[in-house]
Amino acid sequence: MRVLAAAIAAVTLAMPVMAQEAERESLMDMLARATQLNETEQRGALVGFVENQISSPDRQIRLNGIDGALSSNASIDQITISDTEGIWLIVENATLQWNQGALLFGRLEIQSLAADSIAYIRNPVSTEAPAAPSPEAGGFSVPELPVAVILEDLSVPNVRFGEQVFGLGSEISLAGSMTLDGGAIDAQLDIVRLDGPGGTLDLDLQYANDTREIDLGLDLIEPEDGIVANLLNIEGRPEIALGLQGAGPIDDLDITLTFDADGSRILTGEGTLDQTGEGLAIAADLNGPLSTVLPVAYRDFFGTETALSLEALMRDAGGFEVSNLSLSGGELSLLANAATTADGFLNRLDIAGEISPVSGETVTLPMPGASTSIQRARFDVDYGNEGSDQWTGSFELLGFSTPDFAAQSLVLDTSGVAADLDDPATRRITFNGDGMLEGVTSSSEEISQALGTSFGFGLAGMWEAGEPITLAQLRLVAQALNFEAAGQIADNVFTGDLALTTDSIAPFSGLAERDLSGAIALNATGTISPLSGGFDLTLMGNGTDLSVDDDIADNLLEGTVALSGRVARNEIGLEAENFRIANNQVEMVADGTYATGTADFTFDLALADLALIDPAMTGRLTATGTARGAEGNIALTADIDIPEGTLDGRTLRNANIGFDGTSSETGLVGSLAGAASLDGFRITLASEIDNNAERLRLSDITFDAPGTALSGNLTRFANGLLDGRLTLDAPNIETAASLALVEASGAVNADIVLDPEGETQGAELTAALNAVRFNDITIGSANAQAVVADLFGVPVIDGSINGADIVAAGTEIQSVSLTATSSQETTQFSGNAALNAGTELTLAGLLEPIADGYRVALDSFRLTQGQLAASLARPAELTVANEAVSFSGIELAVGSGRISATGSAGQSLDIALDVTALPLNIANTIVPDLGLAGTVSGTAQISGEASDPRASFSVEASGINAAAISDFGIAPLSLSAQGSFADNTITLSQARANGSGGLSATAQGTIPLEGAGLNIAVNGSAPLSLANRFVADRGAQISGTATLNARVTGRIDNPQFSGTVSVANGEFIDPGLALRLVGITGNAALTADRVTINTLTANLATGGSVSASGFVGLNAGLNSDIAINFDQARYADGNLVVATLNGNLRLTGPIANGGRLAGNIAVARADITVPDGFGGAVSVIDVDHVRPPSPVAATLARARIDQRASSTTTPGVPLELAISISAPNQVFIRGRGLDAEVGGAVQINGNVASIQPVGGLELIRGRLSILGQRIDFDEGTVTLIGDLDPFINLVARTEGSDITVIVTVSGRASSPEVTFSSDPMLPQDEVLARLIFDRGVGELSPLQLAQLAAAAAELAGGGSGSGSLLGSLREAAGLDDLDIVTDSEGNVGVRAGAYIDDNIYLGVEAGAGESRVTIDLDITEQLRARGTTSTTGNSGIGLFYEQDY
Repeated sequence: MRVLAAAIAAVTLAMPVMAQEAERESLMDMLARATQLNETEQRGALVGFVENQISSPDRQIRLNGIDGALSSNASIDQITISDTEGIWLIVENATLQWNQGALLFGRLEIQSLAADSIAYIRNPVSTEAPAAPSPEAGGFSVPELPVAVILEDLSVPNVRFGEQVFGLGSEISLAGSMTLDGGAIDAQLDIVRLDGPGGTLDLDLQYANDTREIDLGLDLIEPEDGIVANLLNIEGRPEIALGLQGAGPIDDLDITLTFDADGSRILTGEGTLDQTGEGLAIAADLNGPLSTVLPVAYRDFFGTETALSLEALMRDAGGFEVSNLSLSGGELSLLANAATTADGFLNRLDIAGEISPVSGETVTLPMPGASTSIQRARFDVDYGNEGSDQWTGSFELLGFSTPDFAAQSLVLDTSGVAADLDDPATRRITFNGDGMLEGVTSSSEEISQALGTSFGFGLAGMWEAGEPITLAQLRLVAQALNFEAAGQIADNVFTGDLALTTDSIAPFSGLAERDLSGAIALNATGTISPLSGGFDLTLMGNGTDLSVDDDIADNLLEGTVALSGRVARNEIGLEAENFRIANNQVEMVADGTYATGTADFTFDLALADLALIDPAMTGRLTATGTARGAEGNIALTADIDIPEGTLDGRTLRNANIGFDGTSSETGLVGSLAGAASLDGFRITLASEIDNNAERLRLSDITFDAPGTALSGNLTRFANGLLDGRLTLDAPNIETAASLALVEASGAVNADIVLDPEGETQGAELTAALNAVRFNDITIGSANAQAVVADLFGVPVIDGSINGADIVAAGTEIQSVSLTATSSQETTQFSGNAALNAGTELTLAGLLEPIADGYRVALDSFRLTQGQLAASLARPAELTVANEAVSFSGIELAVGSGRISATGSAGQSLDIALDVTALPLNIANTIVPDLGLAGTVSGTAQISGEASDPRASFSVEASGINAAAISDFGIAPLSLSAQGSFADNTITLSQARANGSGGLSATAQGTIPLEGAGLNIAVNGSAPLSLANRFVADRGAQISGTATLNARVTGRIDNPQFSGTVSVANGEFIDPGLALRLVGITGNAALTADRVTINTLTANLATGGSVSASGFVGLNAGLNSDIAINFDQARYADGNLVVATLNGNLRLTGPIANGGRLAGNIAVARADITVPDGFGGAVSVIDVDHVRPPSPVAATLARARIDQRASSTTTPGVPLELAISISAPNQVFIRGRGLDAEVGGAVQINGNVASIQPVGGLELIRGRLSILGQRIDFDEGTVTLIGDLDPFINLVARTEGSDITVIVTVSGRASSPEVTFSSDPMLPQDEVLARLIFDRGVGELSPLQLAQLAAAAAELAGGGSGSGSLLGSLREAAGLDDLDIVTDSEGNVGVRAGAYIDDNIYLGVEAGAGESRVTIDLDITEQLRARGTTSTTGNSGIGLFYEQDY
């Protein structure tokens, strides 16, 4: 067997080949046969003993079909060698002819060792930790075996290698002989390549320990496209010849090496071995034009001539020395010297090397892909220099670049002390190093975010003979990560402290493909064994304000999460000691050990509130579990408890679910049971569980809740098939659904029988639903019954489904019926449905299996609504076979349009789509609210592989409209686009959109669906009326055109904007503010995160201008900074105020959610007009419009009457105000006899929802005119209290003959009140009479009374505020009527009258354009006579009849 192993090892030195004979058994078939033979072969005791002796945990050797084991002619049908992943070597029909008697004389004589074939399927794997190499070097000698080995004939006519061995399949023959006797070896080996272009390898070797004479000859010859040329990637794959020759004493030997390619010598080598007084001296010199056979990209690196030379000494006393090692040629130069002590300890190392470009600016390194380059590199090491115990090392690399990663520079400097290197007892080495990687970039944005542009590292420590390595510090610092370690290293085991911290995990968001935030700090103390994968660590750490972009996880991680305890992995298994992760929301504690076949482990979990998982749940949850056992039998228990809580508003009490079972080599067996009280009703769940490698069985399944009962048994086999029966009896599923936090109700009854039928799944279903509601889906009634064969393959169905009054996704289905009938393996199906709005749907077809798949034939399909219809133009067919879908002739007629598709989809794609005049309103038959209109035409061709699809497309659309855009005023739209799709990227060669109102846009560029590379250029113009929907609620309107020239880059999930947008001659009207801006002109620049307003100016229709500049952020809050300038801006509210303003305001902060408006406004002039007319605010009459005509409905929609009356908005954060208003003078208040000038300053604080003015305007001068009387105001103020209707308070005093009259004008400027008082105190009418006529009311003439009434009317403005004053005058004059009136032209007058007799009324009206006298005579209660005469000469008489009813 040792000889056989040696032969197999020799075979592995051969190079693989490309082809295999198709008619022979494949390696995979051989592997399957060998595996089956191993499983079925009955093994004898002797064979089993031998196998166990020569096997190991990583190497299982099996011998099958041994014949003549103790005879001179032995054979073995099959030998296999396996590792943890299965068989990797197979030897077929091995035979051995040997001389048994020779063993008595200490000789193993084998006349013949042969095998029909050897299959080396893959390289073996090992789970054993690699042993650290010995520091000592060994000498050359042939092993002295206890017996002589003589192999006269070795023959294996066929040796095959799997593709995984060397990356290529191969087939060779092996022949030779070998003698190993008395420390001498004589071997011949001949290898011939059997496939491909051929090739041979011949090896002859003779050597004897006693003479130390060696004779070596190795010749490898391969024709073009041979194995060596392919493996070395030699340019052009030329003919190869390799020779190695040497003969003579091993102590004074000359060796020559030749390597030819395509008949030219590309490498020549000479070496000598010379035994000196100190030891064996070795010299080597190799040179040649290696670059000529290398890819062009690497030729500069190796140069036109590459040379390697060195001198070495293998000391007899131990140790070695290498001197004058030189490697040169092209862009690399290297000089080195090294030496070790007698015990093999490195005591000298001197290296100086450089890589620099011969031409150009970069060096292409000889690495796969020829895409790794640098600008320059330098490295130096000076260690063990005589006369100094200091050592230094440095490495500098500039301009490192690969397609995926690049860095501007990498610098590493190291130094330390290397003392007493020749003394094994006192050796001491210290080390200190610092490095920095800068200018880091990556093609992966995620990696760039995580690493940042630079990171540094540091190392410090020491080693002393007989002591562990002391690591004082190991430190790595990146943009978002800091790692530190300190401790000792002994026997490849680290013992010490570790620390990992990051102030923010946000930079790792890209790698995690989700938004991350928060900080992490973790400390660990203990041991780490890298070779064995073991560790024993005590942890202490925390995470602060962690977020992982998952609502549930973020709720659980909120605040500070603490981690503590001990974890270990060793020969015992996994250990946890008080391992704890906890915060205020959740706590998890684990203790114990867990290993293969044995466990003593517990865990505890506590969740403070189920609302953290779902707001529809509340209550504290606790969970406990144990795993205890040995010898493969482990008892498992788990319990989850919720003592009290709620589920979707229902009271939950005493909820528990538990498992009790046993895990063993045969599987898991146990019981699951649960119970709870929901709104006082008991709910139970139970099932027996039996799980093993062959099947999972759930037996005695029971679930009981009010209105719902589920029972049955279910088994799932390893092949995925199911067996069992489930019965559901649910008069009302509401309570059961609430357990899943689902709103549902109604009755559901179902019976499901599952039965494997050979290798297929059978099923039988009966179900009935009545008045079922599930979230927004309702089912009035439905029933189904079906018998299904081959459920998981190509189903064969007999059954039907019927339903009525179904609503789903906004679609109302009045009735639906589906029927399926089978004949042998074919299923015929048909169906019809009646949808809302009179839509009818019918279809019919069949489903049947075909070779390697199935076929679906659709005989008919029709969707109709009135005159609109969509239907199959002809029967269509779809086949699925061998993971490919094929279809041809699918043509759908939609109204006057067509959709057709042909092609196939599978590993490869070949699909052609054609759309002609497709009316979009067909979608309205399903969802009427879409309001779609227009037609679409286009073509698409899809090709490529399924993993790398490619497509080209062209689309044209016209007359496009939809409910979603109808209010924008841009419909109808016309659209067109042409482009392609490849490498997961959409390329728009041209896209265009045109619409009403001046909408016109074009776009072209690339859109990667993943990663960076988004690059779209957008140009065009759009009507500003698109923004009207955002201001229409206040009656405002925007007009004009915006021109856009923009580019969108970045990623599709994180687009970056750039470009410009400009506006010319725009107009904005806001009736609510009485504001009209005209000539709006400006331009702005778009960037990744903001819109920068370069210029924006507008003129007010009333005079002056306003301008703005700054930026608006494109984040969620629209964080902005905008400067606004007013230049003689004349504002008129159309009612009270006309003002001319200058000044500057600044709008900052998140204007979409608050913000701040601050600055200074100077009022050049303001006029506040007190209105003279009657009237006041009149509320809108609440009118219900029943079936209004279309024009009226359109008007109501535009006016939004109903919305204004009933809408309520949720206020956001109001805009903060900090505005200083300066109006030193020229603020005039005029009207109703007032003429005043005020001035001052006002500070506007608070916010727009709660204005808080500080300060006000003080009276400068002013007067009040009443019937020619002028009274000067003594004092007064004007303040703002929340809007532009200021509050006035003016006071005037005048002295009469015997009284002091005080006149006060106060209230809103829109409706001030005038009050009269006096000293001494008199009634207001008396005060007014004294003020105007200097006499009492009783002393006034009728004309004076009329004048007095007119004055009162002027002061009161015709409003109700004059009532008390006029009433006093009426009573003082003895009149029955005294009132203020206006004519149709708004002229104000006084009307007075009195009853002369009970049925005679005399009236006088003066001052309203003309004066008149009226006499009314009541003849009866229903009949009246009236006569009039006026100052213009008009007279009249009439009779009037009145009837009350």
